[in-house]
Amino acid sequence: MSAAFFCAEAYIVFVLQQRWDLGAGTAGLALTGVGIAWAAASHVQSRIGDRLSHATVIRLGSALLLAGTAALALVVWAHLHFALAMATYVVAGIGMGLGYPRTGVAMLAASTDADRGFNSSALSVADSLGAALALSFSGIVFTVATRVDVLPFLPVYALATLLAGLAAVTAARTGSTY
Repeated sequence: MSAAFFCAEAYIVFVLQQRWDLGAGTAGLALTGVGIAWAAASHVQSRIGDRLSHATVIRLGSALLLAGTAALALVVWAHLHFALAMATYVVAGIGMGLGYPRTGVAMLAASTDADRGFNSSALSVADSLGAALALSFSGIVFTVATRVDVLPFLPVYALATLLAGLAAVTAARTGSTY
């Protein structure tokens, strides 16, 4: 989830400035909107508690992340209104707010006392490493696309969508006992 989201986030202000000629302040509103959306969705998922399983909330969050990144790629490709680009990115943020906090909670619920520390560390490292690798690879994709005269944001958002799709597939495999 974090790899897909941060791959898209790294380019959101840039694409709004380049594709729609927005100023930095206006383009930065996308970051404000997604921050508020992520926080609100995180609050909502915490209030849901046990009414929905961790697996269900992770699946929902991953699906929203996939929908948001795929829609963002479509909006950039079709050069639709910039507000749609911002709105689709907010959808991805809602997905992160719902699903991302539950991954840690589900991991702790599935861990024994003996492996809780190891599992927690592994999740943290995987999260950070996944995002770092996605950002690195997206930079390569962006540079190559620029050199072959392709709108460089399209392959970057295709990569983010692919990663979100992998998150959704992984989430679908999450056990319903968590």
